[in-house]
Amino acid sequence: MVDLTGYRLTFDDEFNQLSVSATGSGTVWASTRPGSILRPGVDIGFGQSAFVDPSTGVQPFQIVNGALQIQAAPATGAVADLVYPGLWTSGLLQASNSFSQTYGYFEMRAELPAETGAWPGFWLLNADGVWPPEIDIVEAYGADPTALTNTIHTGETGQPTHQTIWSNQPTLSAGYHTFGALWTASTITFFYDGNPVGQVATPSDMHGPMYPLVNLAITRGIEGITDSVKTMSVDYIRVYSADPSATAVALQTVSSPDGADTGGLYGASASNVTPPPPTAKPDTLTIRVSGDSWNGAPKFVVSVDGTPLGQVFSVDADHAAGQWQDVTVQGNFGAGPHQVAVTYINDGNENPYYDAAANKVFNDRNLFVTGIALNGTSYGLGSVVSNSASVGWDLLDPNAAVMAANGTLIFGTAGGTVTPIDPPTTPALPTTPATPTTPTAPAAGQDTLTIRISGDSWNGAPQFVVSVDGTQVAGPFDVTADHAAGQWQDVSVQGDFGAGPHQVTITYLNDGNENPYYDAVANKVFNDRNLFVTGIALNGTAYGLDAVVSNAAAAGWDRLDPNAAVMAASGTLVFGTGAATPGTSSPTTPLPTTPTAPVTAPGQDTLTIHISGDSWNGAPQFVVSVDGTSVGGPFDVTADHAAGQWQDVSVQGDFGAGPHQVTITYLNDGNENPYYDAVANKVFNDRNLFVTGIDLNGTAYGLDAVVSNMAAAGWDRLDPNAAVMAASGTLVFGTGA
Repeated sequence: MVDLTGYRLTFDDEFNQLSVSATGSGTVWASTRPGSILRPGVDIGFGQSAFVDPSTGVQPFQIVNGALQIQAAPATGAVADLVYPGLWTSGLLQASNSFSQTYGYFEMRAELPAETGAWPGFWLLNADGVWPPEIDIVEAYGADPTALTNTIHTGETGQPTHQTIWSNQPTLSAGYHTFGALWTASTITFFYDGNPVGQVATPSDMHGPMYPLVNLAITRGIEGITDSVKTMSVDYIRVYSADPSATAVALQTVSSPDGADTGGLYGASASNVTPPPPTAKPDTLTIRVSGDSWNGAPKFVVSVDGTPLGQVFSVDADHAAGQWQDVTVQGNFGAGPHQVAVTYINDGNENPYYDAAANKVFNDRNLFVTGIALNGTSYGLGSVVSNSASVGWDLLDPNAAVMAANGTLIFGTAGGTVTPIDPPTTPALPTTPATPTTPTAPAAGQDTLTIRISGDSWNGAPQFVVSVDGTQVAGPFDVTADHAAGQWQDVSVQGDFGAGPHQVTITYLNDGNENPYYDAVANKVFNDRNLFVTGIALNGTAYGLDAVVSNAAAAGWDRLDPNAAVMAASGTLVFGTGAATPGTSSPTTPLPTTPTAPVTAPGQDTLTIHISGDSWNGAPQFVVSVDGTSVGGPFDVTADHAAGQWQDVSVQGDFGAGPHQVTITYLNDGNENPYYDAVANKVFNDRNLFVTGIDLNGTAYGLDAVVSNMAAAGWDRLDPNAAVMAASGTLVFGTGA
């Protein structure tokens, strides 16, 4: 639960009456925003709604049983002329003329509408009128009545960007709930019913006063919306400050519309409320954790017997470096036994890949917990009751509970022999982060290795390192040659590699993309970062594509350059020097060719894939190969798995006599803050593929014909009747039987 001990109540509207005018002159609230005026008393609004002041003759506000009701209704007749034909009228309140504050806790208690099209919000804007920044303490969408959205908008990079936290709240559309944001100089933590649901770092442009707004909008262009009036009910809006110089206001008469006791201030004071004495906290709980950081550190919250402790903890210890840290909290937990829940809240990744040698998933954020200690008694892995966040990745650390997805890990303290946290003495974290070593050029030696390379840049250049016989010899290197422009560059390193033959490994480090799309005319994937290698030369002997031993980074995109080894995902490309045709001191530059759109040549064989998908920021995509040869794709999957939809994708070709191996390669897995809903049996904010089987020339091959699935990532439970592809990778069917 949020703890506001030492805070003061600085703003309160219990909505026993409404103080509003169009401009906010002489009132607590204004019903329009400066710069957004369509005509006097009418705000242009957003979505499919305009916001109107009661002075226009349209009344979007009512006070009922101590709550503010904001009502949205279709505009008809003269009202449509007042706003704009086709819009809805609704209401907005903003306090720019009466109140603003830097930092603090901002909270609304409200009942949100669940109807399709309803779009309620409680948010903060900059008092100086500059946008961004903006803090969206709650946005909800009636079409998805369990999805809570919290967002910050910032301009600190010079361009507007945003960061969103999604969470699944099954009770969101049932009754009244509190929605809060604790804004400090370092972090912004979002709360639902007093419990933290996510946290972000405070951007550099969010250190000045901001004012609250509340509104009910209507989403534009959504299917299923009816003309029924939509209503949002607000019990109160309160703001608190930790600034000792802040002036406390009085808590107004509490008039909860649902009879709940809402007079508590989380330990804060008001001019007419003395804070309660501090609660004794005799119990000490310690959690030993470590993490994989990616685009920020992993974060978690803790509950004891279902009661959240109200803090968000960030994990700085680097699991790959063998670091661990102890997170300690005080509380009054009462007599045991207890259940201690650690909830991982900010999982994320982008094109993750597993390195078996390092036993680590790169480009991924994860949490690891070895155990807990309660009042000096340790409980290790033998005390784990359940772990809903491992998603099949226990192999990453056999001595810890692995949390590879958002979810909850529960320890029980009931009786039995407890397993001590090992080691019992807390390892000290470095007080000063280690200074990264700047890569240096390899020592000069008698051997010269040259790699001919090109790249597609996106949000920065592709990067790679080079190893010989398993030993890294150089890098990382930036690739500046533009593949689309026909440019190539030679990267040379020197060393003493010893007698051959050798294996030369090129490791692509930083694959990335956002909403990539393939242009068949240009034969290029836009909004994507890729590497291309035509070959290597070692001491004057050239080794081309026929010397490639393996390419774990092609991801099915060999078509992007038939004269190069394509590295479309982070991974490794290995050349062998066991045999070669002597050549020049560097690989031969391929002649430029005019790319043509890939087509599937008609033939005597027809292959059909039965497939469905979860879309997120675009549809899942895949390509198809038969016996290692690409025969079709990329294809977009538009069938919605959650809605029970399936589609058949058919290709034709001359595949020859069987049996065959049919490979489906999932190309564009992606997610952001995904969460698993056990009731829906779906991972939200995630892109996935599902395949029930294939048909080849009229013969069906189902799940019993699956040879391998490298893309399941432990998520088979999402559909027991399909091969689940929850990560980019390959699914192989055999037609031998």
